[in-house]
Amino acid sequence: VKHHFDAQQMLAAALRLDRRPDHCVVVDASPGGSVAARSVEMQSIAWIGSYPRYELLQADTTVSSVDELTAMNIRRLFGERIYDQPLLDQQQAEPEIKKKVKTRYDWNDE
Repeated sequence: VKHHFDAQQMLAAALRLDRRPDHCVVVDASPGGSVAARSVEMQSIAWIGSYPRYELLQADTTVSSVDELTAMNIRRLFGERIYDQPLLDQQQAEPEIKKKVKTRYDWNDE
C-alpha cells in the first residue's frame, strides 16, 4: 500500500525534526498524502493543481497558491489545541504520599 510507505516517511521526517507528529504539517498535492498524514495524526494542507479541490477533501485545508500559506492559516490548523499544558498521557505520575494512619485504642473497658 503506497500511503503506508508515505506515512512511514512522514514519521521519519518528524523524528529528524525532533517533533511529535501531531505538531507537524504536511503539504502535499495528492489525496494519498492527506490520508497518510491523517493516519499518523499530522495536519495536512493539500495543494490544488494535479487534483481538483473535491478530490482533496481528506486534507485539513486546501490552497491553490503559495499566497494562501500564511502563518495565520497554518496556525488555525492547531487552533483548538492547547500546547501550554502537557498531554495527560505524557505527564509523569506524582508519587503517592502515604499518610500514616493513627489508630486510637481504648484499652479500658469502663
